[in-house]
Amino acid sequence: MLKPEIREQDVASLGWRTAEQQACLYDQRVAICGVGGAGGAVAESLSREGVQLTLADPDSFDITNMNRQTGADLTTVGQNKAQSIAQVSRRILGDYADVRVFEEGMSEENVDDILDGATAVLDAIDIARPDLSIVLARKARSLGLPLFMGIEVGYGCSVTCFEPDASNEHTVESYFGLDHDVDVSSIPDVSIDNMLVHIPSYTSPGMIEAFSEGRLPSTPGIRPGVLFLGATMSTMITRRLLGQQHEGPDFTYPNSYVLDPIDGIMVVSSEARQSHLDDCKAKMGDNNHKSFSFPEEYSVRR
Repeated sequence: MLKPEIREQDVASLGWRTAEQQACLYDQRVAICGVGGAGGAVAESLSREGVQLTLADPDSFDITNMNRQTGADLTTVGQNKAQSIAQVSRRILGDYADVRVFEEGMSEENVDDILDGATAVLDAIDIARPDLSIVLARKARSLGLPLFMGIEVGYGCSVTCFEPDASNEHTVESYFGLDHDVDVSSIPDVSIDNMLVHIPSYTSPGMIEAFSEGRLPSTPGIRPGVLFLGATMSTMITRRLLGQQHEGPDFTYPNSYVLDPIDGIMVVSSEARQSHLDDCKAKMGDNNHKSFSFPEEYSVRR
């Protein structure tokens, strides 16, 4: 029996995984749609695991991304995010890198090409585009691919996985609070309440409401939440690729794995989700509906 060939840069991973498992990851490809905060952090982590990537994102880095997003710095402002993250992956994997880039982003026209050869899918598309998320999910289901989704919330994150053989009640459509057969060309407004699993205790009064109504100058996000999401999501993806998803907590939708270093670590099951959210909102009390304003007035230094 031939011994698995391990790259020198992955020798330090042995012990926590076997050589056979590490070699298996070399044959995996994860398609990541959206490589800003969540997608970029996961892409970097998966590259360090030896996984090949397909990246799709039409956006470019701007200066407000620099506080949290992987690949965002003064040298990449104005550059396409997918191309920039591809360079991050190539700097890690070197000659082993086989990164495919779709700088036009994901669409109905190219979703087949994006998922070609993929063994898992990550949806990190902007939540303002549930139509694209549903297009991606339906194609992933048709190909028998698991689809992961997660969001950073404050200092923490939540992660879930949609299995391709899930019932109609446990699909991305239901995650957005929509009918399973919804027409993607006419999707109604989606409430963020459908996607929230945990509201941090340190949430500023009225911030969730202000975000939902588009009254914030930028999408709120900080580096710790992005880092936790990158580490948690890449862990869940690699364990799924190695067939180990049943050896830990069940985070397949409608369950979620929630991590918050301030409020604690928890697994929120589908049965506990609504009561947990109600408890979060009750603790916020009247603060939940106060008008949001920043703690202090500020000026922007350029």
